[in-house]
Amino acid sequence: MAAQAAVALANAQHSEGMDTALRGRTVIGQAQGILMERFALTANQAFSVLVRYSQTNNTRLRTLAEQVVATRKLPANE
Repeated sequence: MAAQAAVALANAQHSEGMDTALRGRTVIGQAQGILMERFALTANQAFSVLVRYSQTNNTRLRTLAEQVVATRKLPANE
């Protein structure tokens, strides 16, 4: 019984992790699209901007992407 519970718990945790990863990927893609439209960038260039900005400002990429989607612009440099 304990083994079955452990397997069920592991599957639930894996499923939750996959959902979180998918939501993160979606919001990052949306932020990329916003930057592509606003600044006439390619997908690779927009992703590079997000990564550089994230590293420079010590902000998680997903958090930055959520801010870009919410405000439609890059946050001011800190």
